[in-house]
Amino acid sequence: MKFGLYAKAAGITHDQIKTAFQNSNVKADFMKLRTDKKAMDACIVGGTCTTEVATYASDVQTLTDDKLTVWQTLFASAPNKAAAASLKSQLDSLDAQKHQLLHSVFGSKGSPVATEPAPQG
Repeated sequence: MKFGLYAKAAGITHDQIKTAFQNSNVKADFMKLRTDKKAMDACIVGGTCTTEVATYASDVQTLTDDKLTVWQTLFASAPNKAAAASLKSQLDSLDAQKHQLLHSVFGSKGSPVATEPAPQG
């Protein structure tokens, strides 16, 4: 997760991150997600789903919301937010360059690189 990298740049310590996540609902959210995923998988395979898919989707959303809330809280009090923002900007720029290079290699259709023809026999 890139937030960990940005946190390092922002001066947020590993202990601060660990404590913030331990004091959140994230672990409980993950455990519920895991249990509900098993129920959803079983109902899909069995063709018996009623509310399992919606429950799992809700669990995913809850876990995501809680994780992002922890990160938001950590960054709100970060001592060096400017460094994190600069790192993010630089990484975004590199990602754009990578995308542009891949586009130039594979073209707009995303066609694969030509391979050797099958042997004639």
